[in-house]
Amino acid sequence: KIPLLHESLTCLVKPETLETKPFTVTTKDNQTVTMTLIGKYSVKDARLWLLEANDAASNLYHHLLATASDYITGYELDKLKKETAYTPIRKQLNKQVEYLGAEFEDVSYGSICKTKPISLINH
Repeated sequence: KIPLLHESLTCLVKPETLETKPFTVTTKDNQTVTMTLIGKYSVKDARLWLLEANDAASNLYHHLLATASDYITGYELDKLKKETAYTPIRKQLNKQVEYLGAEFEDVSYGSICKTKPISLINH
């Protein structure tokens, strides 16, 4: 390594936790749900993470939101609360984030609650 000519990049490869901001989705039975997600991931390929992916951490966050949202819209609210959909979501996510050099070890709901939109305009 020649000083001033070679740049050294470092990357944490230990498991990290990623939590989404609250987001709203509509379930299969037309219920509006506001929830957060927690994903535990680790970097498996530092070269992909640092050099090949543009803003890998943001991409990981958006993949978590999109994949979980797509999956949850296919569930009814009661079934969603009783059964954990973590494994199917995690498996789908890992297929999608392979190009980032990362892998989700766990995905879970941080919070989930039924919400009801209201109109502030009098009819």
